[in-house]
Amino acid sequence: MDMCKGIITFLLVCVSLIERSDAALCGSIAYNPAFKTCCKGVLNNYRENACCGIVAIDHTVKSCCKGVVNNYKGNACCGTVPIDNTVKSCCKGVVNNYKGNACCGTVAYNQSLKTCCKGVLNNYRANACCGIVAIDHTVKSCCKGVVNNYKGNACCGTVAIDNTVKSCCKGVVNNYKGNACCGIVAIDNTVKSCCKGVVNNYKGNACCGTVAFNQTLKTCCKGILNNYRANACCGIIAYNPSFKKCCKGVLC
Repeated sequence: MDMCKGIITFLLVCVSLIERSDAALCGSIAYNPAFKTCCKGVLNNYRENACCGIVAIDHTVKSCCKGVVNNYKGNACCGTVPIDNTVKSCCKGVVNNYKGNACCGTVAYNQSLKTCCKGVLNNYRANACCGIVAIDHTVKSCCKGVVNNYKGNACCGTVAIDNTVKSCCKGVVNNYKGNACCGIVAIDNTVKSCCKGVVNNYKGNACCGTVAFNQTLKTCCKGILNNYRANACCGIIAYNPSFKKCCKGVLC
């Protein structure tokens, strides 16, 4: 028994000498790296090959994801969870048990088979999005987020049109081609006039209120059209000062 005690004492002394000769500091604590592990100033009383935060781990069998120890080995992290990224996907920190080549929000998918529009997954492949809906833009149009089952070259509000044969005036479709708008109505301004949003089926060179007229033939006085040419107005009456006088808005 005394011999055993002597051997144990000898071994303890040896270990103590080894620890002193190979000592390192973990914070203010001296330790032997051959037997213990220091992680961010915290001493772990066992030897490992990596740290996860303040915890020592064996990185060949465990994973560290954002400072959280996981008792299995992955080749990537999804948030705090390790995954095998050859068979799973991570989308915004959510594990998907499917290997996709892209993410739509938190869902993994295959871009060759499906389409993601503003975070909504469409279960078919398309070449464009209209809001949250996937479309084939070669045969459909998108106008202000509304799908039109017609391919136009322009939009009029939410409606697709062919602007070579139709006109759009203030968001209203006109089923003919004009070169100008009068309010919501398309017109040919070579033969018609627009006065304050009212269409006149006559081409004038001026407006008198909502009425188009020719200034060489008629006179507009305070929004009233006089059917003759004069060079002055007396109130709402056109007159020629060479022959008459205007007295406080009345001819005299």
